[in-house]
Amino acid sequence: MDFHNLLQIAEQHTELGVVVLSFLDACISPILPDIILIPASIADPQSAIYLALLATIAATLGSFVGYFIGYQFSDYAQQKIIPAKHMEHIRNLVDKYGAWAVFWGAMAPIPYKIVAISAGVLRLNLWLFTLATVLGRAKRFLIVGIPIYLFGPSILPVVRHYSKQAALVLAICMIGGAIYLYYRHRVRVNKNSLVP
Repeated sequence: MDFHNLLQIAEQHTELGVVVLSFLDACISPILPDIILIPASIADPQSAIYLALLATIAATLGSFVGYFIGYQFSDYAQQKIIPAKHMEHIRNLVDKYGAWAVFWGAMAPIPYKIVAISAGVLRLNLWLFTLATVLGRAKRFLIVGIPIYLFGPSILPVVRHYSKQAALVLAICMIGGAIYLYYRHRVRVNKNSLVP
């Protein structure tokens, strides 16, 4: 079965297509799930959020396969799968930002396999990798799904135009929320440690 046949099946069976393309994008495929996700969401705006969440779950599961490939076959992955320029760039980002590099990579419109396999090669903490993947992929798919659900296909040019700004605002809100939760948890721990 070649990719052309895979795309035909994806178009005929929307949910299966979203799942398969999202899963494969995270571990072996250069085809982005957007090619079925966006048209399917436009065709049925009421299912846009559902399809975005389905894509997030499938991409997260596929990312575990990508991570495993990078973790178990590090040398092969660096020589045959990930172009050297991408590997070096990702390594620098991970050195500088840690798991947040995965978060930003999860939002980028690039084959996610590059990020997932690189995370395995670099032996990133699996829990942090998973968290960054879920948050980043959810943001990536929902930033299109939610507006299409709320406003229909007419919103698509606006989403395309402002997606970078929306991503920044969403990231700031998520980081702010994480900081708030961290300090809230820390205060509770400190209060509990004071109780005799």
